[in-house]
Amino acid sequence: MSTLVIRLTYLIITMEYFNDIQFTSGGIIPKYKVDIEGRSPGFHAVAMILEGKMYYSLEHRKVTVLDKPAIFWHSSDYHFKFGSCPGHTYHQRWVSFRGKRGDKIMQEGFIKVVPDGYTFIHTPQLYAEIFRELVHLSKSNFRLEQYKAVILLERLLCFLAEERNRNTFENPVREALMKLGEKISEFPFKKYDFERESSKAGLSYSHFRKLFRKIVGYSPHDFLLTCQMRKAAEKIKGTDKQLKEIAFTCGFSNYTQFSRLFKKKIGISPEKYRNSIQG
Repeated sequence: MSTLVIRLTYLIITMEYFNDIQFTSGGIIPKYKVDIEGRSPGFHAVAMILEGKMYYSLEHRKVTVLDKPAIFWHSSDYHFKFGSCPGHTYHQRWVSFRGKRGDKIMQEGFIKVVPDGYTFIHTPQLYAEIFRELVHLSKSNFRLEQYKAVILLERLLCFLAEERNRNTFENPVREALMKLGEKISEFPFKKYDFERESSKAGLSYSHFRKLFRKIVGYSPHDFLLTCQMRKAAEKIKGTDKQLKEIAFTCGFSNYTQFSRLFKKKIGISPEKYRNSIQG
């Protein structure tokens, strides 16, 4: 009984901790072609352009053309305008949020880290994966998934702060590890030899593992498993195939092992995940 009380108390505290931020919308649009101008009505938004060509302006400043991957934001406190350049579309991913915690994340975080309203990024696939997961979590009906979305939003801010403070092209090892992270994110079912990767980078495996965790946010093996389960979630969402068949195509002959890992990384079992999608 005492264990149950402790768990319930922890859950209540956790709920209160995350209650001061709410996600209002989010999405992934491969061919976005909308012109928007004004102020966000009571919410903030963080977005990225993955490819294509768009324009962006903050507080009536000179219009900037974003024709390579970049992060940008807009807020109820600032006048903004952005949209697709004539004859072009762009791939946009975004989430919007509000609440006291949301105000603080925006005002003391994104606005200070990205004062011009936008910043070009060197590892777009990593950011694209963060946004993909953010959009998914922010739309979930499971409260725990909403909490994970808050943590992921703060991780996005940390990545930006670190990238702004360091020029990745001045640090070949850092750039190589971030590119490896991108590759794992995009092709998680390929075979990776991390000891070999550490040798290629001129690092001992322990140092390689430590640097990878610092840069990407996960250990190499944990990041690989996480990306595999995220891709598995995409397969479950995008097909009516049997779950055991999906597990097999993901390289898992043992469905129990797959289901256990999926729940650990995604937060719910494959069955519940499919049911949540089907409504």
